[in-house]
Amino acid sequence: MDNLKVFGSSPQLKIQVDSKGGGSASYSSDLAAAVSAVMTNLGAQLAQMPEAQRPSELAVEFSLTALPEGGYAIGLDTTRANFRVSAKWGGDSASSLFPKIPT
Repeated sequence: MDNLKVFGSSPQLKIQVDSKGGGSASYSSDLAAAVSAVMTNLGAQLAQMPEAQRPSELAVEFSLTALPEGGYAIGLDTTRANFRVSAKWGGDSASSLFPKIPT
């Protein structure tokens, strides 16, 4: 059964989780950390590629599902996800989180 947990510092804002879990969680800061971890890991993998083989543009999409005990899991079931994340970079939109992608 689903239940609600506080999201961030406002008790009025809740996030739905799949089942009851123990402990408190900081879902709002965990969200930023989860997105950053995925992007940083992807950037590290790109950095290992020879520069000539790196794509000039790359898009990635994934979903995050809140865990009852806190934190997030990258989810397969996008219909049950709390968040869907899309990111695209390359050329002028390259971020400092990622290695420079040749254009």
